[in-house]
Amino acid sequence: KPDLAGIGFYPYQDNLYILASDGIYKITDGLKGKNSAVAWLNKDVFLPPNPVSLAIDSKVFVINESGVLTTYYKGDKVAEVSTSIPADKGSALLTSKDSAFLYLVDKSLGRIYVITKEAGTLLKTLKLDSDEPIVDASMADDETIYLLSSDNKVWKVVP
Repeated sequence: KPDLAGIGFYPYQDNLYILASDGIYKITDGLKGKNSAVAWLNKDVFLPPNPVSLAIDSKVFVINESGVLTTYYKGDKVAEVSTSIPADKGSALLTSKDSAFLYLVDKSLGRIYVITKEAGTLLKTLKLDSDEPIVDASMADDETIYLLSSDNKVWKVVP
């Protein structure tokens, strides 16, 4: 039975993807109320150790605690690179369909790391000018990042 407690969740084209300790699961039409999860990774394809977050743009990107960025396409692993950016369990990996970048939001440090999708290299680091920890993060299609801080303030970041 799959472990659907979930490490992370990511909506993409009316589907909901779940990052679990034992794999990636997809709920087709999950955003329309469906709830039947199926394993998304192909047989003999595995996650990196200690996965933290995932982001999707037709490819699935998974980052682990050590900063290893693994890219999957149609259930197969197609790339793996070390970003040298450690990711906390609460970190959020964000992207949009047409973006050339991944945005790793470190909620505890108040930083956003801009990483290229193709090479997995760090392009720049944005530091938030707030003492309040980040509670949640999301991204619009135009790559605007919205952050919710623990004092219930919403930050808008345009990288």
